[in-house]
Amino acid sequence: MKRIFLPFLVLVISFLAFKTFEKETPHVDYKLVEIPSPSLENAIIQPRTTYKIGINLPPSYKNSSDRYPVMYFLNGYTVYPGKYTNEKLIDSLMTNQIIKEMIVVELTGYNMF
Repeated sequence: MKRIFLPFLVLVISFLAFKTFEKETPHVDYKLVEIPSPSLENAIIQPRTTYKIGINLPPSYKNSSDRYPVMYFLNGYTVYPGKYTNEKLIDSLMTNQIIKEMIVVELTGYNMF
């Protein structure tokens, strides 16, 4: 059952995402911001003291006082936030109520290793 369900779920999500891409512009508010990390200044691996993160705010965020869950999305090694933005897919999933509205924070997985 699991072998059939997972490919089917991926197919449905892909279909809905690409269908939405053609019609609409995203409703999510995507921002690429830089945050300081002074606690890492003297670290052994010598990371940067500021990092960029991508933030996807849900469609109803500006007009609501509700609290939203937060999902942290790690792009993977060698990918910086903003390189492959995913706001259209996230917007499609939230607009079609496939997933609950949430804040998605896109982190960097890139380091000297």
